[in-house]
Parts: sequence; structure tokens; C-alpha cells
Amino acid sequence: MSFIKVKEVLKKILHSKGLAQAAESGFICGQWEGVVKNLLGEKIQKQSKVVSFKNSELKVAVLNSSVKQELQLHSREIVEGINQKLDSQKVRRIRFVS
Repeated sequence: MSFIKVKEVLKKILHSKGLAQAAESGFICGQWEGVVKNLLGEKIQKQSKVVSFKNSELKVAVLNSSVKQELQLHSREIVEGINQKLDSQKVRRIRFVS
């Protein structure tokens, strides 16, 4: 008898239901909060929110232009931090919207 990892079972189920991409996008978006909080602090993290992930681009809503500028200055570090958590290079850029 051999065991199958739960991760592999979930991956098969999600693919069969056509939900794999949505699940992956949700997981990627979920990494934003932790990475930004660690890099820039809770105050900046709470003033931004991931709206979507599509074509290797995170779309992030920000409350004001000063938060947008701060995040833009650190966008490369944020992308690297998210990709490090994912153990892949799925995120290539971030687009900030107000």
C-alpha cells in the first residue's frame, strides 16, 4: 500500500474541476500581507490590498499616493519576498491603483 500526499490529491481535484488557477492566484495574493508587513510594517500593509493576480502581475489597491510611492520604492523586494515564499518566480511585477 502506498500513500499519496494530500497536496497531490488536492492538486488533482482542483485541476479536474477547473479551479487550479484560481486557487493558485488566491494563494499568491495571500502572501502579500505577510511580506509587506515584514518589509514595511503593519501600517503600510493595512493601507494596501491585493485586488487580483493575472499574467504574472499583482494588482494592488492603495489608499493614497504616499503609500503607493513607498510600495513602489520597495516593489522589487516585495516581488522577491513573495516568490521566495512560493519557491518559484510566478510574480514578475506589481501594478498599484488608487
